[in-house]
Amino acid sequence: MKHTSAVQPKTRAIKKRAELRATGAQYFSKTSVIAMVNRENGQVRTQVLKANSVKYSDVLPLIQANVTETSLIITDSSTMYGSLKHSYNHEVVNHVNKEYVRGAMHTNTIEGFFSQLKRGIYGIYHQVSPKHLGRYCNEFQYRYNTRKTTDVNRFEDAVKNINNVRLTYADLIK
Repeated sequence: MKHTSAVQPKTRAIKKRAELRATGAQYFSKTSVIAMVNRENGQVRTQVLKANSVKYSDVLPLIQANVTETSLIITDSSTMYGSLKHSYNHEVVNHVNKEYVRGAMHTNTIEGFFSQLKRGIYGIYHQVSPKHLGRYCNEFQYRYNTRKTTDVNRFEDAVKNINNVRLTYADLIK
């Protein structure tokens, strides 16, 4: 399990970044994404979090809804996972101490997913708004979860799951 913040443009003018930093405006308001991967079947789940600063109380309901109590949870050393050890079998890989793998304990799988998500945003969309970040996460979650199927099967599956609901531009910008 890992979380990341939406990407902020680094190409803004230095003066503009300084203004935003001083006012606490858009420059520091990042939207967080949490993702969990089941290492047995390789399926990933993502969720956009509304809070700028993610806490244990934000993450716990998502974990309870998606992870059984008998599961092993492997995370990095973020403080937001600190109390998981009371309810779950929880292992920590401490990147701060330059620990990246300990036997089968690593976060490489979820970091690989985030790498694909970020590269897709940079390379395809260039930037995304927090309003629609969940849609982009769902797209890359679907791509990741169907990565072992052929393009034809993935296309057929996508068409079958459309549910005949038309998304209009007016609905999209609401």
